[in-house]
Amino acid sequence: MDRWEEFLRSEDPDTRQMAVWELKNHPLEKSLNPLILLLGDKDWRVRKAVSEVLIEKANGEVIKALISALYDEENAGKRNTSIETLHKIGSKILPFVLEELRRTDNYDVKLALVSLLGDIKSEEAFNFLLSFLGREKDINLLSSAISSLSHYKRKETIPSLIKLLKHENPWIQFHCIEALGNLKEPEVLPHILPFYRQPGLQKSVLDSICQINHISTLSFLLEIINTEEKINLSAIHAITNLYNAKLPSILKKRYREIVVRKVFEMFPREKISQLISIFSQTPKQEVKRDIIYILGWTRAKEGFNLLMDSLRDPDFTDLALESLGYFEKEGWGLAKDYPREEYEEEFIVQFLRVLKAWKEGESIPLLLGYLERQEFSIRYQALDTLSVFPKKELVVYILTLLEDESPAVQNLAVEVLKNWGEKSEELKDFIFQKVSKLCLSENPSSRINSLQIFVHLKGKGYFEVLQKALGDPNPLIRKQAIQLMGQCREEKFSSYLIHALTDEDPRVRQEAIQAIDNIRPEGAFEPLLSALEDPDFWIRASAARVLGGYPKPQTLKALVHHLNIDIPPVKIACLEALGKLQDPKSLEVILEQLKFPDIEVKKSALQALGFLKEKRAYEVLISYTQNPDWRLRASALSALREMGNKEALPVIHEIIEKDPDPFVKMAALSALEVLAEASSFPHLLKALENPELVDNVAQVLLSKKDIFQPLVEREWQTAERKKEEILAIILEEMKEYAGNHQ
Repeated sequence: MDRWEEFLRSEDPDTRQMAVWELKNHPLEKSLNPLILLLGDKDWRVRKAVSEVLIEKANGEVIKALISALYDEENAGKRNTSIETLHKIGSKILPFVLEELRRTDNYDVKLALVSLLGDIKSEEAFNFLLSFLGREKDINLLSSAISSLSHYKRKETIPSLIKLLKHENPWIQFHCIEALGNLKEPEVLPHILPFYRQPGLQKSVLDSICQINHISTLSFLLEIINTEEKINLSAIHAITNLYNAKLPSILKKRYREIVVRKVFEMFPREKISQLISIFSQTPKQEVKRDIIYILGWTRAKEGFNLLMDSLRDPDFTDLALESLGYFEKEGWGLAKDYPREEYEEEFIVQFLRVLKAWKEGESIPLLLGYLERQEFSIRYQALDTLSVFPKKELVVYILTLLEDESPAVQNLAVEVLKNWGEKSEELKDFIFQKVSKLCLSENPSSRINSLQIFVHLKGKGYFEVLQKALGDPNPLIRKQAIQLMGQCREEKFSSYLIHALTDEDPRVRQEAIQAIDNIRPEGAFEPLLSALEDPDFWIRASAARVLGGYPKPQTLKALVHHLNIDIPPVKIACLEALGKLQDPKSLEVILEQLKFPDIEVKKSALQALGFLKEKRAYEVLISYTQNPDWRLRASALSALREMGNKEALPVIHEIIEKDPDPFVKMAALSALEVLAEASSFPHLLKALENPELVDNVAQVLLSKKDIFQPLVEREWQTAERKKEEILAIILEEMKEYAGNHQ
């Protein structure tokens, strides 16, 4: 007697488990029957061990034995373990399962095998299930087949499922509604919605509405809320689900506008009190979030305090902030009646953000008080809110913040005063008067910040002010003066910028290089070449980039030299510069960098090739669109966009349809913004089926409006519902674009 036979008879489950491991090492013809016997063992550990061995040995003989085990009516553990094992074996079981389904009359076996076809998919299994729906009469088998078919999520099932909706049994109707919802196709909605009035099917209809998530259901949902005595929280959730639908931005914007407008117009105000009561009683966060949305969209005064209280709850802060924003100026009047107490810092910050949305001038005294608070986050937000009130009398308050202990507050004060000065000549003159004195302040922060404002607004004598700042002993002030000279883009600053290339402080030298790029004075060429030898590699990189704007023989030689000897950040800068030069002589050295192991260097080399109009460069870029690394494929497509060679269109079209990476597809679509022709349209339509790409496709169609508008109009007339909706919005955008550019 073999050891496994002895182990098999043991009362100890651990010993029987040892029998399984013994059988694992025996040939299948000897081990299969005892393994199938142990498949029905009373101990789950033994059954699990048998399952693992059978999965390892799985062939046709094993699969048939597992299917036969399903007929053991006395042993549920054996049947369940057989089903689990078949499931884990996977697609190999399908021919045997389908054969068994065609011949067996055993009800339970049929039920188990039909369920398996939903998890282990194949075209043959799909067709079997579809035909099964047409001939099967048993309710449970039909339900199981519907459930299995729903896993395929294929539109071909729609006619059969709609036909079965007429079945007299509510259980079948329930499964059909669920399966149709899983397809997420708006075209099924007219067939599903009438079943809401049928008892027992309301929840399944609302669940399917949430799955399909189409704006056409909004009026239906609002009607439910209006006509039912008790507030329907599931319908409310379906509405907020519409608002938060994961959609391309071109669709999301429209959905949100419609939801907010319709809820404001149609939501029954008499049910607001029910919502407030539910909010205080329910522990469910999701329900509370839905109620916060509705209170904001309806601008219900009785819900205002609840929204204000929700600003304190970290789980609802941002949502309450958004909802309070809908109250606009009316909110300030309600806020004045909100209970007064010592508010915590975070609440004040959020409330200040609400005030910014309301833009109510009466709040200015309150804001000025908050500018003096110790907490920098409150000062910052109070200033940000004040920025929407460009008033002369507020300038002096903001000027004091140029010396604030927080750099973030200082920077915001600078931006506010710059923006105000641009909006009004009167304000500009007043700001000049105040800022000119601060340019002489002994406080470095005040001098740097006032200098920015003064020069940005071109105050009288700003040239002299900048000259003086260049001689300041503080390198940060010199750096700021250099930056501002660059922003002015005036030739008269050239000599000062060139001189700053020799400054003792590397921050000033680097800023001078970047400023020179805005003016490109001829006299800067030699100093820039010298800067390529600076010990600071960031200065060398900046100098290399700027030299790309000086098309001289010495430039090419210097860039190639550093391309060969320097570290990756400088190499990348040299490649960018070589691209700008567009010199065919640089082709070979750029190609050589594609052998460098650093991925960023390779990407920069590909980008540089895009600036060369050479056939070899084009061929290399085309070859890299098939590179295994998605980053290099995307970079090659970006370079082809720059090159502008329409011979690349067939390759780009194929990538849009076949490349597995969404970022590469987006790069291909970006290239079409420059290269697209009418032949691109079928490929763009195909890409519209991918939600990730809709916005990118829309951008291509808009950028080439003259080519695509007639084609979009023609396609829109016959498109299926989903695509029709997107094309309609694109057509509107095209018309708006045309109107704005007449």
